[in-house]
Amino acid sequence: MNRCPNPKCRQQCDPNLSFCYHCSIAIKACRFCQENSKVTINRADGFYCRHCGRLVQPPIRKSYTDLVFEKERSQTRLLLHERSDSFPIGFSQSFLWLITSNNELKIVENSALSLSLHNFGKQQLEEIETAVAILEPQIAPIIFSDRVVIAGLRKLLSFTIHPHPNRWLQQKVELQLPENHQTLFNSEVFCSQTHFELPVTHSSQKQSSLLKLSYKTLLGEEPSTILSNSVDALLVGALDEQGDYFWAKDSLSGAGLIFYCNRSEPTPKLTQIACPPLRFLVKPSFFGQKLYAITSDNKLIEMVLVKNEVFQTRKLNQVERGARKLLATKERIIVSVQDRLVFFDIQTGEFISDATEIDTSHMFFDREGTLLTIHRNGHLIFFNPLNPLDRWGDRDATSDDSSVFDAFIVNNSLYTLSENGEVCRFDF
Repeated sequence: MNRCPNPKCRQQCDPNLSFCYHCSIAIKACRFCQENSKVTINRADGFYCRHCGRLVQPPIRKSYTDLVFEKERSQTRLLLHERSDSFPIGFSQSFLWLITSNNELKIVENSALSLSLHNFGKQQLEEIETAVAILEPQIAPIIFSDRVVIAGLRKLLSFTIHPHPNRWLQQKVELQLPENHQTLFNSEVFCSQTHFELPVTHSSQKQSSLLKLSYKTLLGEEPSTILSNSVDALLVGALDEQGDYFWAKDSLSGAGLIFYCNRSEPTPKLTQIACPPLRFLVKPSFFGQKLYAITSDNKLIEMVLVKNEVFQTRKLNQVERGARKLLATKERIIVSVQDRLVFFDIQTGEFISDATEIDTSHMFFDREGTLLTIHRNGHLIFFNPLNPLDRWGDRDATSDDSSVFDAFIVNNSLYTLSENGEVCRFDF
């Protein structure tokens, strides 16, 4: 079943791509089938695999691609004409879900040929937009199974996104958060096959927990919601794709902390990892089984984590003050410091080279370790991983002269959202 699911097309598709480039529909491969050495291509606006019948989750936003960056790449743009520098993009592959700075919900259709504002079901859309504006969202839209969840300060609104005309944007359900708890602004939600976990703060604003909600709870069929234990930190989001480790900010010192989430019991349990205080503004980067981070006193370190313990810690090098971002690839550790990039060897921690006049906002890499950065002015710049002085780039991630607010890679496509409300997609 590696052919296009569109009965009018039926051309063979690559499961590593996001679209059928014959009929332009968005597609996604079933991960469970792939794990069993089978390839099943499904429509991206569907929710269950047409071969095994399991729930097919949308691809995960990543900082890397398993393919190779191509110098020649197509680009698709859509200008929203509204400032969008409050929340990242919610991604269900066939659609992009955005909440602008004026709390307006925008639904963008995503196909191989274009990005376009969605207008189907105008009456339902107007009702949803009104409800979202009243709710005053606190985080990006959550895509969970066949529903979108909008989180306000103390209330959740969910509705179905099943493509059938009688179900699209229907079945609205409101859910109140537990008493004395509220959504943590711009935190990140972790989704699994059976539930999703939302960081929430206690009314004291100095403690936070993970709120676990199942699909039935979201529909109002089960009244119970599950809260993890409280921690003296503000949870930001998961550090790894499995959701085992969470990034957080110490409520008193402002340092970065790491928590391990144990899900062996029905109630998640958060345990703080005993590691040096970390620089909160620089989110740690996993590569393989190792985690790379910058401490509060500007040391670049490598940690091997085993569940809730640090098995090994190694100091690699000293970095300059003002570090903002960190990315680990198979050969290099790249640190963004003010207006330059610094490259370290991932094995020895030795300083390799630096690239000046690069004021980066986002960094990505491909399977060969080639680095892609987005400059503050929106310019896309590629780097040779073995020689950072070898660089190239002739495209901009935005054409509206504003900085890129959100950027991520899914399969072979880079998506960007500018502060002035331009959505772009680059296909490699």
